[in-house]
Amino acid sequence: MTRRSLIASRSGDWPADRTVTITVPDHGRSFDISVACSGAIASRLRVSMVVAGGLADQLSCTAWTPGQQPSADVTGGGRAGIPDTLTFRIQAPSSYWATAYAKRSASWTIGIYQEGS
Repeated sequence: MTRRSLIASRSGDWPADRTVTITVPDHGRSFDISVACSGAIASRLRVSMVVAGGLADQLSCTAWTPGQQPSADVTGGGRAGIPDTLTFRIQAPSSYWATAYAKRSASWTIGIYQEGS
């Protein structure tokens, strides 16, 4: 496994924290995005990633195990000299379950890593 170093991260608690924007500085390399969650509904939450106003990807919250580096859910980057601004929306798996999920708590962390040190 290639060693990755953390370049940006944000954490929050569902349902209070549902949206986060992270600006990733241009380091001249691609980056990996990992989403890890904990709590009773953690693995059921969905994460939408929006880049430049358009939906870029749908991610799942992966149950996190302490001491384990999460695997990459998606890889991004590629515009030389321009930082990437990514917006993540954490949500229930469907609108049908939204009210029930709003009564349950979970913690989430989004980490952005690049290869190397």
